[in-house]
Amino acid sequence: MSLLTYKYETEKQSLDNFVKQATARFLDRNLDIDCVGPLTKTPGVLFELSNVHETTDDEMRQMKHIFYDLGASHVSMDINNMTQTVYFSVEKQSVHKRSFCTGLYKCIPPLPIVFCMILCLYKYQNGTMPLLS
Repeated sequence: MSLLTYKYETEKQSLDNFVKQATARFLDRNLDIDCVGPLTKTPGVLFELSNVHETTDDEMRQMKHIFYDLGASHVSMDINNMTQTVYFSVEKQSVHKRSFCTGLYKCIPPLPIVFCMILCLYKYQNGTMPLLS
């Protein structure tokens, strides 16, 4: 994970700490979990639990609960029966603080649409462009 460049250093440190804490929690339960690498589309990490021969649904829920206890926002699980491996895709909430304007862009329509609306209203007020004939 050290070769990956993050825009925010605090986010990288947070994910590194998350990996260490999750690995330690699984080792406390005598489960050897490995970090495969970071997720590409969202802040998070992919974990691999090898040599899983037999497990119950309750044990799988407990494993997912470990990640939620550490602050994961979403955990999905994939089981590969041929290799007897369980993959945990763990999404973590972004660490960096959002600015005031970040949410504002979702409320305002794109600028070209605003300009077209103003132009249409101006022409309609002057009588040069009837909306419906």
